[in-house]
Amino acid sequence: METKQCSDGTYVRRTGPNCEFAKCPGKPLKSDAPHIDNLNAPIKLPNNVISEKECIAAGGEVWNTLGETTYNGELIGKIEGLKCPCACLIKNK
Repeated sequence: METKQCSDGTYVRRTGPNCEFAKCPGKPLKSDAPHIDNLNAPIKLPNNVISEKECIAAGGEVWNTLGETTYNGELIGKIEGLKCPCACLIKNK
């Protein structure tokens, strides 16, 4: 079953006739949450796994986290099967 982690730490599933993710219910996480820039801390990959195709369809990009300590956006899933510790990043606008 495919899930998406919301900014409040909860997860939502795909639903409806178009199989889109349900809307996230809560408030943003505290400033020390993984989706906020954490200076000098290694990037913690999300627990849920998505494919490259699902990442792009969600408006994200495949992002190599190796050596990175900060990012500007939300990591919505880790992408396995690549030669890097990659995640799907949806950048803040």
